[in-house]
This record gives sequence, structure tokens and C-alpha cells, in this order.
Amino acid sequence: MIDGSVIILLSLAALVAFVIWLLFRIRSYRKRIREIENLAGEISTMGPSGADRAGHTSPILPESDILIIFNRGTREPWKRRFNTSVSKGLKGMVISTHEPRKVRSQYPGDVMIVWLNRSTAVEREKDVALVNPTNLPGLIDEVESHLIDNGIGGIVLLDGFEDILRYNDPDRVIRFLQSLRDRCSRGKISVVAPMNYRAVPQRVRNQLSESFETVVI
Repeated sequence: MIDGSVIILLSLAALVAFVIWLLFRIRSYRKRIREIENLAGEISTMGPSGADRAGHTSPILPESDILIIFNRGTREPWKRRFNTSVSKGLKGMVISTHEPRKVRSQYPGDVMIVWLNRSTAVEREKDVALVNPTNLPGLIDEVESHLIDNGIGGIVLLDGFEDILRYNDPDRVIRFLQSLRDRCSRGKISVVAPMNYRAVPQRVRNQLSESFETVVI
């Protein structure tokens, strides 16, 4: 039989190990929350006109990563951040369901447009790629061929995110984003994916928050 003192020592050792593990998890959780809150705070300081409030800088987007923005209001600060990045020489790509003419009016400069459209009858334009919103591998191919393979880095605005969710199973969309993040880690590619907070079910918001950097503004 095992001596009672040995059992007590083993129990104490297990308790100490559990406490150490728990403290580590709490520290990691707090660090992640601080990072997300900092990003949210930086974005929320931008006024509706696009001008920063005194004493604050523009939001810093994660390099080689994806930032998902749940938008609860009318402000769209990511537009200014995207245009600023392009004006500084970064290659830009906008993935959108809007017609290219409208996208160009909002995002001038060296910007590649990926038009999410299920029709095959639309006329193709220069610097415009037509991709069915259900063709998620095709979207990754466009990012690779125009940004990653050129080795120039850049920024991608996933403006049609809600439509991608509408036409695809959420689990498939999450796998798509994970694959996109892996590809972007090969180059200096930032991906911003804004969406209407109320248009995305709570379950999907939770799934996205568990897998990616997310902020609510």
C-alpha cells in the first residue's frame, strides 16, 4: 500500500502544477485581451470624417495576419487606413461585391479589384478579376498571384465578407481564412475584413473571435 504521506505529497505536487498552469493561462488570456483592446481603441479614435482625434495615431494593422472588424455603427475607419497604406507604396487589393467603378471611386491608386459576382456575362475590365463568391480557392489564388508571388507585400480589404458568409458554410469560410492567413505569412500582407455586426449570427462571431484577431467598433 502507498503511504499516506506519499499520497499527500503527490496531491500537493498536482495542485501546484495546476495552479502554475492556471496562472499561465490567465496571463496569456490577459495579454491577448490587451492586444485586442489596443487595436479596438486605436480604430475607435478615428472620427467619421477620417481625421484622427488629437493625440492619437491611425490604427496599426497586423502584418502578415487578418484583422476582422465587427462594425456596429456608421464609421468606416479602415477605408482611410487602406488608402493611406496604398498612397505610401503598398500594393492594394479590394475584394468586393460592388461594381468596380464604385470601388475605384472609394479606393484610388494602385489597387487590384476582385469582383465577387456569380454572373459569367459581365464584361471584364483591366485590373479587375471576376470570382464567384463560392470559389474560395480562387480568391486565395488571386491574392497569391498579385501580391504574394510578386514579393512586394501589400494590404487586402475583404469588403465582401458578408456575401462570402452568405454563400458558404461558416466552417468553410473559417478554413478559407486560416489558409489565407497562412499564405499571407509568406509575405508582408495585411488583411482587413470588416462586416456588419448585426448581420453576422452570434455563433459565427464567436467562431471568428476564437480563431482570429477581432475588434468591435
